[in-house]
Amino acid sequence: MKVLNNKIKKFIYIPLIFFGLTTPLDAKEVEVKDKWVKEITIPKGSSQRYLPKSERFAIIGIKSSTWLPVETLTKIKLGDTITGTYSRDSKDKTKSFVVGAIQCSYHSSDQFSSGSQYMWKGKWGCIAGRNKTQILNFYGGRDGRKFDVFTTSPINSEDIVDLSITNNDMKLPIFVPLGQKDLKEPQTGYMHMSSGMEDGRFFFAKKGDPVNKFKTIKLERFSFFQSLEREVIDGFTPRYGACAYLTKGWACFISSTGEGITKTISQAYANQLSKTHLADYMFCEDCKPIPHPALNRICPGFYTSHITGEEFKDKSIPTYPEVFNKEGNCIYEKPWVVSPKN
Repeated sequence: MKVLNNKIKKFIYIPLIFFGLTTPLDAKEVEVKDKWVKEITIPKGSSQRYLPKSERFAIIGIKSSTWLPVETLTKIKLGDTITGTYSRDSKDKTKSFVVGAIQCSYHSSDQFSSGSQYMWKGKWGCIAGRNKTQILNFYGGRDGRKFDVFTTSPINSEDIVDLSITNNDMKLPIFVPLGQKDLKEPQTGYMHMSSGMEDGRFFFAKKGDPVNKFKTIKLERFSFFQSLEREVIDGFTPRYGACAYLTKGWACFISSTGEGITKTISQAYANQLSKTHLADYMFCEDCKPIPHPALNRICPGFYTSHITGEEFKDKSIPTYPEVFNKEGNCIYEKPWVVSPKN
């Protein structure tokens, strides 16, 4: 398991391909970063506060008040207009702004102040403003609030539509391990890192050769584990295997280096084919990849080891780190990249 983890971590730092892979982490150690999102659904009962720019008075100085939205909101997305209201001396005062940015922060624990809860473990708190700059700088210390913002919490992970994955990223594959369930109940959408390959027919490409030149070879079973790896062709020892399930079976790319995998696959996904092979690699059609032992797929993109208890989560999942909904079911029944939700 440690070997798999080290290989996966290595891919995290390779550009273009591995923009959000998995790491085995205890929930207490996870530092979930704030994220910019494009839409949130607000559950019934969550707090909703319109926080207007602080007012300055000659005698009492700075005054910061808390308003309410004109009507209870159920959803906020970029481009919406949020209007806040405040009643004073039988007069209603209103202010509004157009939402240009939404930032959400993860609650790692429950927190209370004066008997009131303001953080909910596993949930999110979100703030909307005119733009990112105003959200990041809305509070000016002694000067109070410098801009109007809107805040709400708690927000469920599955109710957040993330902005962290760009259109260019969507053209590239996301890599997760290959578990036994992936073979029994295969799903399209992910590239899977296998632990080896069963015997079969493979096509070998040599770096620098024309892109249509391959050598057909038949190989017996081989492993990517360091203690079991072996040279299968002169100068070529397979150490990495990335497999995708297609309509008729598994197709795999195999290389001796992580760079070989990324160069081969990235140009195909970006539709920028080279005239020559960019690295030594093998591929196969109707392959028989070997899953990682003791690794179970709990949800698409979420794996656990029933021996060590280690976890692997796809960090690019829009609801990360949450993979279950309120009912305890998988938020995504298919890999999120092919889910109707996205």
